[in-house]
Amino acid sequence: LKNVSFTALPGEIHAVLGENGAGKSTMIAIAAGVLRPSAGAVTLKGRDVSEEGSRGRREAGISVAYQHPALAPDLTVYENLLLAAPALTGAEADDLIDSVATPQLRMDKSRRVEELTLAQLHVVEIARALATNPAVLILDEPTEPFQHDDIRKLFSLIKALRARGVAIVYVSHRLHE
Repeated sequence: LKNVSFTALPGEIHAVLGENGAGKSTMIAIAAGVLRPSAGAVTLKGRDVSEEGSRGRREAGISVAYQHPALAPDLTVYENLLLAAPALTGAEADDLIDSVATPQLRMDKSRRVEELTLAQLHVVEIARALATNPAVLILDEPTEPFQHDDIRKLFSLIKALRARGVAIVYVSHRLHE
């Protein structure tokens, strides 16, 4: 990436589109604190968070739902959510899952992640990103394993998050989305 400048304000939805190799994943990794930029800064709400790692960025309000869910397969859905938000209650976990999942993708929070379908893994990944109550939510190819109804539910959720003032960065190679 060279000379990239990106601003997302509360309540805005931005689409980041590009072919494979265009730098979308690199931009996400820099925003999330997984990679350090060779120059420049990452700021959130006027505060420089460039020196923060991924945990610090998440605590500051930047949360990512990755294209390839990074979940612990031997843990339950609830335990995976707790890794991101240790104070999360069981009822809050159920609400998060319900906010993302259509009835056919809903799962009990006590299920082990290794037992889930690919689409359910994405539900958990998105729910985990939401568990931190982010100011900025980055969604990396979130609809890849979803069917039409699942996509419609996700888009409704995105609109609700926008209404609450969350800045959404939607990364995709699907122009129609």
